Amino acid sequence: MARLTGEADVIIGVDTHLDSHTAAACSTTGRQLALTQIPATPAGYAQVLAWARAAAGGGRVGLGDGGDPQLRGRPGPLPGRRG
Repeated sequence: MARLTGEADVIIGVDTHLDSHTAAACSTTGRQLALTQIPATPAGYAQVLAWARAAAGGGRVGLGDGGDPQLRGRPGPLPGRRG
């Protein structure tokens, strides 16, 4: 994982599957901070968004999406959150 110190406080990575998704919150140096698994449903998406906000603790979030180079490591606010 590239170091994003100064750009993001927490990196959220999601491993997606048909029935469930596993999300990990990591420090900018790659240390795992939290892990969760949610169902791949609208309720599950709301659950993982709330989990990610809590894991970030109000800090800047980078999206660790290895499948989309446009999103990989890009810091920014979580959906539905200003800033």
